[in-house]
Amino acid sequence: EHAHPLAKELLRRVECSLLWRSQVLRLNLLYVRGGAALAMLEQGLGERAVLLREVTRDARAIERERVPWMQPFARVLRAGIALRDGDTRAALYELDVAFRQYEAHDLNAYAWATQDRAIRLGQDPMAVAHLARLAQKWKAERVCAPASIMRLLVPGLLRGPS
Repeated sequence: EHAHPLAKELLRRVECSLLWRSQVLRLNLLYVRGGAALAMLEQGLGERAVLLREVTRDARAIERERVPWMQPFARVLRAGIALRDGDTRAALYELDVAFRQYEAHDLNAYAWATQDRAIRLGQDPMAVAHLARLAQKWKAERVCAPASIMRLLVPGLLRGPS
């Protein structure tokens, strides 16, 4: 609830400064704002249509930059949009593509978090075994609270209010 207005304000301030020329900062801030909007939707907060337009705009902006290692971030935002529109199949597709792209760019924590969300959204009968393997990966990296990290890395991708 507090992250979304903060992300919007930070993005507004950066847009008005020379920092906006930093592609890495710009793209990461777009992802943070889009993710915060998805988290708001997951909690049933805010104006649904306004937040979905914002997430769509942020995903497009990331895609337009054509930075290969940032494309999975746009895919995660697109998965959130699909999930909020009730299209679980499209959400799972986007998460699968994002997972593969994260892996290709050695963004392991993002890959694992994305895979976790896909498993939880899907109808995989092996879900428990897959989640146990992911838990072992987090444990091997000495992550004490993987659920919290995953909410930060790929926000708004659990079932909840739309």
